[in-house]
Amino acid sequence: GDTEAAERRLEKLFDEPEEPFEPGTVAIVGAGPGSRQLLTLRALDRIQRADVLLHDALVDPDVLDLALPGTEVHDVGRRARSVDADADHSDRRIPLMLASARAGKRVVRLHAGDPFVFGRGGEEVDVLSAEGIPFEIVPGVSSVTAAPAAAATPLTQRGLAKGFTVRTGHDTGGPTRGELGVEDET
Repeated sequence: GDTEAAERRLEKLFDEPEEPFEPGTVAIVGAGPGSRQLLTLRALDRIQRADVLLHDALVDPDVLDLALPGTEVHDVGRRARSVDADADHSDRRIPLMLASARAGKRVVRLHAGDPFVFGRGGEEVDVLSAEGIPFEIVPGVSSVTAAPAAAATPLTQRGLAKGFTVRTGHDTGGPTRGELGVEDET
């Protein structure tokens, strides 16, 4: 209801300098657990300033709709492919990322959730570092914390839980028997 205060706040925001996102830079961005309302402000900024957007198959289409017209959008996800198919699959994400950055484009590699929680952000950082391409990491809300929060279930609570562990049920070779609760017969 305070229109004057709102206008002053908007004017102050418009006067703030824009954070750098230089051409030839890659932003490895977490898109959160689905809803675009759970994006960080920095994630939204990077998505809207990207020249090239490389996204996982699990990124919600509503998040992709935030990219501005003219943005090159590429699905580089591996969803619904078997482990054997992955071995034969030509991984396009790294070559596209490198070629786009070398061409002077602002590149966003958009991961579902957080790029460093069971994502391949670490692998991408290794390649970018080795190639001398500037990058930044924009963390995302992980489903590890978002799902329990949506159910109003704290992961830690004084007097009840001192910590929690996050594990995966597979590695690069597929599911592991011990991780799935199946004991080896040997």
